Amino acid sequence: MHINNYVEIYIFISGDHRYIVENSLYTLRKGDIIIINPQEVHKALPMSSCMYERFFLLVDCHTFDGMYLNPLYGILNSLAGKGNLISPNGKNRDEILKLLYAMSDHFREGRDDKFRVFSFLIRFLDEINQCLKQNCLDLGTATHIPALLEMVLTYVAENAASIQSVSEMASDLGMTPQYLSAYFSKHIGTPLKIYIQAKKIALAKDLLDKGADATKACYDCGFND
Repeated sequence: MHINNYVEIYIFISGDHRYIVENSLYTLRKGDIIIINPQEVHKALPMSSCMYERFFLLVDCHTFDGMYLNPLYGILNSLAGKGNLISPNGKNRDEILKLLYAMSDHFREGRDDKFRVFSFLIRFLDEINQCLKQNCLDLGTATHIPALLEMVLTYVAENAASIQSVSEMASDLGMTPQYLSAYFSKHIGTPLKIYIQAKKIALAKDLLDKGADATKACYDCGFND
């Protein structure tokens, strides 16, 4: 599981993967873009053993603070409350991928031209913003997930701070700890204990970012010391 202090922009190219962000699960097609906000728990989920290609960019939320127009603002504002997935259509998708490969070529060839790469990044973000304005993409919806898995993810999302053990959680959900742990690991590929810990850490980081002291963040998020 991953947690960033940045906005992560993930672009799927190929493979047999789904992607989980918080308690939403997405099926991906070539060119699909996932926008992950700071402190959102996320992970790529391999569905089979095969080659896997993707791009991802980590962008500090304050990168564009000194600019008259913030190219991240329109993207984050458009997606607020609508999930994390956007799917560019046809020509727009091809242009976005062209810019990403141009950035990649600069790094792979060792070119010391950071300004040029930054210009590609601005154009990449502009393409997404233009697609949003022109409705040239789909705001993708989450994949249907089994009812039990949805219940478990929702429970953790709503109770992460107060969960003290997998056994306690299993009791609340009417399952044995062994079954719950095995079920979660099978579907998410991460032990439930690790997932709960990641959610607690995300909550703590959010409190610290908002000015809480370490002691308050510790106990408000269910840590014992």
